[in-house]
Amino acid sequence: MMALKLCVFFFVVAPLASTNGLLGSVCPNGSFALPLRRRSDDDVLARYESTGWAERLASYAEDSGRALEIGGPTDFVRGLYTLPWASFDVANLAQAPQLTKHRATNGAPIRDGALFYVDGQPRGRLVEVDGVDLDIDSGALDVVLAFHTLEHFPQPLTALREWRRVLRRGGALVIIVPYAPATYDHAVPPSTFYDLLLDDHLDDPTHLEARVRAYAALVNRSRGYACDDTPQPGHIDNDASFATAALNAPCHHWHVWNFALLEDVMACLGFRISHMALLDNWHQFIFAEKLSALVGDR
Repeated sequence: MMALKLCVFFFVVAPLASTNGLLGSVCPNGSFALPLRRRSDDDVLARYESTGWAERLASYAEDSGRALEIGGPTDFVRGLYTLPWASFDVANLAQAPQLTKHRATNGAPIRDGALFYVDGQPRGRLVEVDGVDLDIDSGALDVVLAFHTLEHFPQPLTALREWRRVLRRGGALVIIVPYAPATYDHAVPPSTFYDLLLDDHLDDPTHLEARVRAYAALVNRSRGYACDDTPQPGHIDNDASFATAALNAPCHHWHVWNFALLEDVMACLGFRISHMALLDNWHQFIFAEKLSALVGDR
């Protein structure tokens, strides 16, 4: 009986020690601890302001702010491009070498360095970058924005650490991700922080393949899912790679986010959330600022 107890003890402790080691390499915030329980969206939203974020964003522009939008231009924030930014670059990004580039240009020529226009006026510059390896100096930006982009990254923690790097202390990160209950992801369980950790560290094609096949089995293809080139369960050879197809499918979501996961990730990365809201029952919105100092900064 004693031998059985020892066996169980070591089985429980070893994974926890390994997870703590992962946190040390992932989270700049050394005081971050994994949450002990899941929280509902209502519980999370109740802790933050839902209005006033537009005025806060405008204050960054009025203070000669330098901004980068990942994966735009977009029209999710009205008047964004007409604010008095000192500079505003839009990343027509390659999230990874295999991925299809986002090329929404609002009429601008598709080339690196081209201007994009709003209402016939030049409002910013298009730049061709890798979303997880920005060719930008650390601390060079005041604001980074990503609207309906983060869910398209197979390794979102890697992308978010890079976006954090280019922000100055006190800089703002503004993110919108889909609200799953209103989308074709409604039957897909939200990812957990553990899922993000595994995807960030496991260089394992088998793990990636299993994740994509599970998603393909649950996604509602009758509700706006337009990735016809993504394999469907039962319709392809078992040897075909779902993951390879998903890498080139612009509407594939690698992770399904909820407000609790967004809150956990911001805490891990050392951001202070000021605003969170569900906009139009479709957009999960978060406005967070990079902390000037962190306890146990890694």
